[in-house]
Amino acid sequence: MGWAKRGQQARQWAPAALDLLNPGKQLSRPKDRPVCARVRQRVACAAVPTVAIDGLELVVHLSALEKLAAFRSGDPRFALSSVTGVVVEPNVWAALRGIRAPGTGLPYVIAYGTRRFPGGKDLALIHGGRRPGLRVDFDDDAPYSRLVASVADPQATAQAIRAASGHLDTSQRDV
Repeated sequence: MGWAKRGQQARQWAPAALDLLNPGKQLSRPKDRPVCARVRQRVACAAVPTVAIDGLELVVHLSALEKLAAFRSGDPRFALSSVTGVVVEPNVWAALRGIRAPGTGLPYVIAYGTRRFPGGKDLALIHGGRRPGLRVDFDDDAPYSRLVASVADPQATAQAIRAASGHLDTSQRDV
């Protein structure tokens, strides 16, 4: 096969390859060739941290990608006895304090990892724009002062944490 023919084949193949790299764009393939549905979907971080109660612990389940972004090897666990307050934040980004070290951060896009400030450190698990999120405050015995996370249903998650840690007084319950 000559170089001219190879060049023609490469030019014919290149637009299809570029379409695979741009999932939001419709593929330029013949209608008779099936296309995987995953290719047509826009690549986005749809996973959110899942907060669960496991016995006497508050566990935040993270996907592998979230663990990588937060520079963590496992799921964070906190004793329910160390929870001092649970608040649903109308703008979860406003609850952030300190600087990211270590972690991943891009303002109003993603904030995963440890946030350090003069009084201690917080665990941030936020992605997406300005939207409601969950803030859980801990006492001095916990490894973090605060957990700030964007969860699927902040109201229901806050209610479940309050129910599990019955020692919270009603003045700190913010709904």
